[in-house]
Amino acid sequence: SSAPSSSSSAPSSSSSAPSSSSSTPSSSSSSAPSSSSSAPSSSSSSAPSSSISFECNGKVPYYSGEQVKHSMRFLSGFSESFADASETWRCPNFCAWDGVTCTEEGFFFELGGVVTSGSLPEVSADCNGSAVPVLKISAGGAEGNVSLKGSLPSTWSELVSLVELDLSHTGVSGAVPVAWSALLRLKKLNLGFNGLSGVLPKEWSGMAALEELFLNDNSFTGSVPIEWFTMYNLQILDVSNNKFNGFLPGFLLAPSRARMPGVLRKLSLTVRQ
Repeated sequence: SSAPSSSSSAPSSSSSAPSSSSSTPSSSSSSAPSSSSSAPSSSSSSAPSSSISFECNGKVPYYSGEQVKHSMRFLSGFSESFADASETWRCPNFCAWDGVTCTEEGFFFELGGVVTSGSLPEVSADCNGSAVPVLKISAGGAEGNVSLKGSLPSTWSELVSLVELDLSHTGVSGAVPVAWSALLRLKKLNLGFNGLSGVLPKEWSGMAALEELFLNDNSFTGSVPIEWFTMYNLQILDVSNNKFNGFLPGFLLAPSRARMPGVLRKLSLTVRQ
């Protein structure tokens, strides 16, 4: 069946995107909802200050044909993984989806308040993750309004545009993917308050842009890899309230800048063995 039409007017084909100062589109008689979601706040990524409405069947603004094709292939996995997916997630213009905010730099995807329970889809074999201009994915938050089943998708390592990922308080379980070390633009990763387990991969030291890493209140074992403290942009590391049973560097138990390897600028960390 055809995707529902939007209640808002499509941007003119003669311009690349609607101006934030443009007048509010007139309503139509169509029954399908249109998206007008604001980008989630981010300490590491800027988002538009005002929301913009896009037509469900309109042309996706900002992005190339390849980016649109592979973004739809990635996002369609969410509509299949969440039984309570929004009706707008049937729209061919993903910028009209509830929870999606598109900008010229890339798009933000906020699951909180849109869906309640499901699993995170893998990047499918026919999807080129490097062509998906997603800047932030968020399903987390202290409210815990999204419950995730299963583990973290290792193929998200292909989403190389990611700057921020927040899956805290979602109940996701299993080990953290070693392959995520390929997320070289990632600045903030929050996986706190979940059911994650296993050892922390030393390979994550390759995420050179990482500034904030929250892995607190899980069930990780082993030790904190010494290699992580060569991450030159890392400012906050929280691995408190886990089940570490291996060797922990002395500076983690009694932080002292003079004794720390690497150049960690700020250590916000408590460790319970």
